[in-house]
Amino acid sequence: MQQSFDFQLSTRAESSVVISGSLTILPSEIRVHWKLGPDLDVCFPFESEVLAPAARKHKLWERTCFELFVRQGERYTELNLSPLRDWNCYSFTGERVGMTESTGLVPLSIHANRAAHGCDLTARLHHNFCGQCHIGVCAVLETATDKHFLALHHPGPIPDFHNPDGHVLVVTL
Repeated sequence: MQQSFDFQLSTRAESSVVISGSLTILPSEIRVHWKLGPDLDVCFPFESEVLAPAARKHKLWERTCFELFVRQGERYTELNLSPLRDWNCYSFTGERVGMTESTGLVPLSIHANRAAHGCDLTARLHHNFCGQCHIGVCAVLETATDKHFLALHHPGPIPDFHNPDGHVLVVTL
């Protein structure tokens, strides 16, 4: 069964920084596409010709990073993707508790591109989830002057991608 969603990510505060995209859920694959408009001055390094994932690296969220959270009950998985195709995946036993590297979401391909229409990042991910899940789609964008935290929903007064109330898409994997 295929499920498809269009999304729009925004910052917590009033801002013109917006990311649109799409999410497609398949039995063992997730496809996600983040699209940034041409008016964003984003520090967005990329290698557009190579589709294979690069290295597994830590702390990708300290720079421009695209994120996906998949939650089942208290447990959840966080995926971080860099425009340079670096990635990592972590499992948690509770909110910010019990973090370990995971293979719950593994990139099959990562493609970043900059063009006249803006920038985008597309990823195909293998997953091993089964049953109902709550998904959060997020991004950290670094510009020359600031860092922006974008999500489908910001449930608290400060950006917190790990807050379960921000994982608002309900899907069956």
